[in-house]
Amino acid sequence: MPEFTRAQTRAIEEDGRTLLISAAAGSGKTTTLIERIIRSVCRKDHPIPLDRLLIVTFTRAAAAELRLRISRALTDALAKSGNDPFLARQVTLLPSAKIGTIDSFYLDLVRRNYAALGLSPAFRIADAGEAALIAREQMEALIDDCYDDRAGDIAGGAVGFAALANLLCGTKDDNLADILLSLAEKLDAYPRGAAALFDREDEMRVYAAGDFFACPLGARIEREVRDVFLYMKERYAYVLALIRADEKLSLAYDPAFSEDYAGILRMLNALDTGYAAAFDAIRSIGFSRLGSYRQKDNPHPSLAFIKSVREDYKDTVKGFLSGWFATDAATLADCLFRTADAAHAIGGLLCEYERRARLEKQRRGVCDFADITRYALSLLTDADDNDTPLADTMKEAYDAIYIDEYQDVNAVQDRIFRAIAKPDNRFMVGDIKQSIYGFRGAEAAIFAGLRSSFAPIDDAAPGESATIFMSENFRCSREVVDFTNLLFARLMPAISPETGYTEGDALIYGKRGDRFPVPVQFFLCEKPPKDAPDAGRPVEAERIADEIEQLVRYGEKQDGSRIRYGDVALLFRSLKGTAADCSAVLRARGIPVETDAGANLLDAPEIQILVCLLETIDNPRRDISLAGALLSPLCGVSCDRLALLRRRADGKRLYETIRDYLAEDDTEGADADDDRARLAAFFADLAQFRAMARCLRAPELIEEICDRLAYVARVCGADRLRRANVERLIEAARGAASGGRGSLSDFLRYLRRVEADAKTPLAAAKPDGSAQDAIHIMTIHQSKGLEYPVVFLADAGKTYNTRDADASPIYSAAGGFGLRLRDESGFCLYDNLVRKSVSLAVRDRNREEELRLLYVALTRARERLYITATLPDPEKAIALAEIESRFTSPYVLRDKQDFLSLALITSRGEHAFVETHTVRPGKRHGDAAVQEKTPAASAPAPDAAALRALSARLSFRYPHEARTKIPAKIAVSLLYPDILDDTLSALPIDEDHLPPMKETPRFLADRQSDAARRGTATHLFMQFFDFAYAAKNGAAAELRRLCDARFLTPEDAALVNLPEVETFLRSPLFAKMRAAKRIFREQRFNLRLCAADFATDRDLRAALADEHILVQGVIDCFFYDEKGNIILVDYKTDRLHGGRAEAEQELRQKHARQLGYYAKAVEALCGKPPACVLLYSLALGGTVAL
Repeated sequence: MPEFTRAQTRAIEEDGRTLLISAAAGSGKTTTLIERIIRSVCRKDHPIPLDRLLIVTFTRAAAAELRLRISRALTDALAKSGNDPFLARQVTLLPSAKIGTIDSFYLDLVRRNYAALGLSPAFRIADAGEAALIAREQMEALIDDCYDDRAGDIAGGAVGFAALANLLCGTKDDNLADILLSLAEKLDAYPRGAAALFDREDEMRVYAAGDFFACPLGARIEREVRDVFLYMKERYAYVLALIRADEKLSLAYDPAFSEDYAGILRMLNALDTGYAAAFDAIRSIGFSRLGSYRQKDNPHPSLAFIKSVREDYKDTVKGFLSGWFATDAATLADCLFRTADAAHAIGGLLCEYERRARLEKQRRGVCDFADITRYALSLLTDADDNDTPLADTMKEAYDAIYIDEYQDVNAVQDRIFRAIAKPDNRFMVGDIKQSIYGFRGAEAAIFAGLRSSFAPIDDAAPGESATIFMSENFRCSREVVDFTNLLFARLMPAISPETGYTEGDALIYGKRGDRFPVPVQFFLCEKPPKDAPDAGRPVEAERIADEIEQLVRYGEKQDGSRIRYGDVALLFRSLKGTAADCSAVLRARGIPVETDAGANLLDAPEIQILVCLLETIDNPRRDISLAGALLSPLCGVSCDRLALLRRRADGKRLYETIRDYLAEDDTEGADADDDRARLAAFFADLAQFRAMARCLRAPELIEEICDRLAYVARVCGADRLRRANVERLIEAARGAASGGRGSLSDFLRYLRRVEADAKTPLAAAKPDGSAQDAIHIMTIHQSKGLEYPVVFLADAGKTYNTRDADASPIYSAAGGFGLRLRDESGFCLYDNLVRKSVSLAVRDRNREEELRLLYVALTRARERLYITATLPDPEKAIALAEIESRFTSPYVLRDKQDFLSLALITSRGEHAFVETHTVRPGKRHGDAAVQEKTPAASAPAPDAAALRALSARLSFRYPHEARTKIPAKIAVSLLYPDILDDTLSALPIDEDHLPPMKETPRFLADRQSDAARRGTATHLFMQFFDFAYAAKNGAAAELRRLCDARFLTPEDAALVNLPEVETFLRSPLFAKMRAAKRIFREQRFNLRLCAADFATDRDLRAALADEHILVQGVIDCFFYDEKGNIILVDYKTDRLHGGRAEAEQELRQKHARQLGYYAKAVEALCGKPPACVLLYSLALGGTVAL
């Protein structure tokens, strides 16, 4: 029997009460949990049968490990007992025992009670993509109904909903569904769902009647302001001590700094009185000028820091005046009422969305796991939040309930477990310091609340719920333990005071047996300046690679074995940026790397080939899909053959071209015979598959294709990951088919919608990590539950992501509800203290979670821990951390937005277990550094005659090199005065004159910004629209006509900015154009210009004096007015900034040169120059003369 610590023994043996086990990282919680279960089953007095236990955790892997270890322990116990009948029965009960994931427990509960919920007995779990599509369809349908006044009084009818939509997203409501879906997803993690907004509404109406600082929204702001001013007070006290220690500095600076200090004290006193007093107090703060202090030869060493403290204080006061204290009490009450009104409207809207989405899923016979959780809650609690009879029955079904990773539950899950548990039979295991899944709805505050309400086990009365701290860490080295404790003893109370960090949370070194100390190391890498030759060099990645090379060559683990690549993990907050650099640098040095970047299934090559084949079966006239299938291993036709076939297409589709080719007599060579045979076999298979597609559902068709073509063997080979991806696509097809998308065409449309619309793409299979000895690159979230001998916490200087705190509307269980409001004019959205308070709560929650993420990262290391970062000035960062480490204010830490700053500040001082190194760009370390310093052996003298001959040949220059710089032709839009000074390879590509494509490829269209696509579409309309028809029937009717006539695609038509076009149709310029005697639109031209005019180099201009350059272009429009003068017009869709004057100047500067070339072209075409050159800006709605 293993030796257990005192805390583990109490956790195993304590009975007759509900227990919360606060188990630190590496404390053996799984072993303790299993030992308690086995002892409860095997004890002689009142053993508990396995079918009376409920054991749940969050992941399938963890559940499988629990079941396996329980099985082994039971088998061992049975063997030692001499085949005890009770234990023998427990072994037989094990396969059906309630040991699994939390989701599987809920799913089983719902399946057994499907009738009570109105569900089909055959309902299935929808994949994430399908669920997201259903959600979007229902939300968009609801939005349409509200606009058309078909949704009743929801959100105040059509008028009220239009006002609400304007409040949420302005006049452009393209993202309205996204905003509402995001809010609905957050609310789904709470027992009342969207109805929680009604609770917030009631709260805000009550808050409006009292002092703002007395309500939770204001109290949060008051605490933040107080912490900032306490921090300023501490900094000023420190700075005043420095000032008063120097007589000359004191004479110059003491009066102003003392006055500032008195203002800080007044503000702190005012905060005790209320919001109105603080509002007045901060406006009374003023700043006197500093006295004269001139010490050029011997300035005070801290002078820069002293001045920076005062500047920071000024900026803080200025920010508070425009932020926390920009609103008086009366206006603030109005904000609360208006936010309450919005909460009521949005709450009603989202409740209706929840109802519609639930009914639609029931109609399709699908659920997602969020639905399952909510259905389970509805089975166990009633509308008044009381336990149902079913919950009472389940209470009697279990003698003990074991829940692992309780720090990751949300409010709904917590309520479910409370509903089925007795007061004395829950055993909850977790560690609040490892609660890192807030983005999935986990509420660390639930675990914190239990910890604060449960007495420590030594102080608890008999039968009273209690907490047991398991703090011994059997994983990490002493240095990692000491470093983690050093950081978190200060970080947790400062950043996460609600956690209730105590001595019991500190890790206790329990590993023993380490043979040598290995300090925690900081690598602070200097980022090269932007103008440096090595700007952009991955200094941090190179330093990590150097260290890994040294570790693998010379390093050994505490057990005496050598360090392998597989012993090393690189942890990142995100696998972008530095993670990609590290992967590239390591691979370039021949170091194997394994990473899981959350790949999209549809990006996998084996899936792309299969999708190309499926699209070809569905419609063989898709040229790109057909070409992809032909070039794949499924056909293997040569690229040259395909290119030749494409050349002979003569306007036909590739499918018809190949079909005609196969019908011709074979008069070509042997190579052509091979390609012809491959094409014939492929087309024969294609005909069969097209016939099958008429009668088979998509999943059966894909399986038939894979079977007949031996697809997995030919395309995937022995690669298990690729094979798993094919299985995932078939599973996706099954899911789509059961949801009503059974045909191949339906499934392909489903894939396109998932790719374009779903927030959660189809996930590719993940590597199992066991196949090779390779460096592991992963996110900190992915590392949870894992451990490695060597861990690099890389890119530690990367700032946190705070986008969710900037959202509007915004919701937080702890913070409440808020959103930006419109001013009295209705044209401007403004922020307000209600939304800012909720945003502050979200930021606080994010800081706490980032802190817990840091804890998880540090405690993955068994023996060696490195923290690396890239900084502009590492020495400055260290010096600042040394100063800030002296301050005790929590705000000094709460203000930091990255791991490195927190770790540097809290680890300053003399600590043998911490080392800090700075790294310069280009400096190699380890063996590489030695090799760089070793002088090369002297080479033999070269043959002089051979060297001269070689030099003459290599230095030859073509005598007419200048003429090689002249392109055959160039677009006018790409011309600039010194273009020929560039090398030929640097000349820009004339994309406007590339061979035309019928449609923009999807992979290019997706990369264009919305503004660019709208501008392009609007310009297309201006090219083709009929003046007379548009003037008579309007821009919208003309747009429909152009779309019907296929001048514009439906996608382009949807992007045309009709209001801007309507403005043009009403403009004086359009009237002149309609009245013109002659008008030329889309006039193409070729213009020969002197090549010397496009070079500034004197020698080059002389060499090109008799050369010309052919310029091509297209003029939007020019016309003859009633006087016979030529008016040149060019349409511009540029998005502009600033006032009208600045915008017009911007247009002139940007396009004057191009319009000058157009004017020359008009003169060449018409024999006289234009009398007037005009730009028509659709954004400005008027002309700009050049």
